[in-house]
Amino acid sequence: MLTLFDKARTLFRLGLINVWRVFWYRALLRLGLHPVQRIHADVPVGNFIDSDLNIRVDRFKRKGQRGRQSGPVTALDYFGYQVELPGNAETPPDWHNPFRVLSVDTQSNLSWWLIDDFDDSLGDIKTIWEFSRLDWLLPMAQRAANGDRAELKRLNEWVSDWAASNIPYKGRNWKCGQEASIRVMHIVACLIILDQVDHPSEFAKDLIRLHLIRIASTIGYAIGQANNHGTSEAAALFIGGNLVGGQQGKQWQALGRRYLENRCNTLIEPDGTFSQYSVNYHRMMLDTFSFCESWRQLRKLEPFSKSTISRLSSACEWLQQLVDMSSGDVPNLGANDGAHILNLSACGYRDFRPSVQWASVMFKGVSAYPPGQWDEQLEWLDVDICEEAKKPLKSTTLSALQIQTLPSGRAAL
Repeated sequence: MLTLFDKARTLFRLGLINVWRVFWYRALLRLGLHPVQRIHADVPVGNFIDSDLNIRVDRFKRKGQRGRQSGPVTALDYFGYQVELPGNAETPPDWHNPFRVLSVDTQSNLSWWLIDDFDDSLGDIKTIWEFSRLDWLLPMAQRAANGDRAELKRLNEWVSDWAASNIPYKGRNWKCGQEASIRVMHIVACLIILDQVDHPSEFAKDLIRLHLIRIASTIGYAIGQANNHGTSEAAALFIGGNLVGGQQGKQWQALGRRYLENRCNTLIEPDGTFSQYSVNYHRMMLDTFSFCESWRQLRKLEPFSKSTISRLSSACEWLQQLVDMSSGDVPNLGANDGAHILNLSACGYRDFRPSVQWASVMFKGVSAYPPGQWDEQLEWLDVDICEEAKKPLKSTTLSALQIQTLPSGRAAL
């Protein structure tokens, strides 16, 4: 049990400004005075991907093994595992009760701030959030880009069903700004895969826009948590704001860029250690920044600061030091909730090489590994693959975790 001294020390380490951000956010919500409680938006209508893509889809290069499965997909990724959905696998899941844990969902039409964070009848709310991260968009888009037109139709149907079933700012799937941010990143990745970035549908822009309104309204709370919530939400504002454009889009983009650089230089130590001391959360943070840099290069936007790139290069090396070269696995250090965003390769959940390769190309200008399946991430995002680094990383000490890495890519506690 935490003592008063332990609690005081934790608050001090978080920083008084961050503690105040969280306190003020919760106080305003409780009083019904927070601006987020006054936002409203209509459910977007139309096709997520324009129907004329059916004519153009065969022009795309056939890339990667992950987009070449044939036939209907009967399972979805769920916390790093493939699971079968109840009922007809061709139809969308129940976004509020996918495994029918609840007899009746009575909260899907409640404003999200009226819903408790914990519900004994439901269990961990992440079991609801997982499918609403929309990561299933990516393999669907990959199969569509490889000529599977049935997948394009299913993709449109599932996105439309999600939007209609999750009225803006109602229900559990709107409770968390980070979850909304992950959806934005997966939506934009889907548009990149299907070559729709320059001409997104109005439905796609509307869907992203209503997410950014939600995220921007509580970004201070995300920053106050001093973890990957801030990096995810800043990324969504930067990428999504640039895509939707207009004056408001430019403001979101600028706000996202400012917080991306702030979070990078605040939460990542010069040696690459991330504030959460978790290998899996480190990967999530690094993939988020890699996606931002991929987007920046794709759109020819102003470069990030040298200090930001330097910290991210160190963060890449930090993770690379822990990766076993032969399997891609890492020591399971720190919290691991099964998160794996922006997964575009056929490598398994425990294979960290795609993330290291991506970050190394983005922030160091060299490939960490020779050509392999881990390059699929880059190919799908139209990122040029660099030459492999000529010098291997040297053994080093990760002092924050009290780990000594060995030249082979293994770690010793």
